[in-house]
Amino acid sequence: MVFVMDLPSPDMIPAIAEPLFQGYETNVEIHPAMSLDDLKKAISQMQG
Repeated sequence: MVFVMDLPSPDMIPAIAEPLFQGYETNVEIHPAMSLDDLKKAISQMQG
């Protein structure tokens, strides 16, 4: 199954993925993606 989500913040990933590990004995692969605006914001935060 492929499950695509648009999360407001990456810190929400554990809350979503953890029940799949515990309740369904699954293997979960997470591939975060960023929009160009998100990338620009991250770079500007790194530069201070």
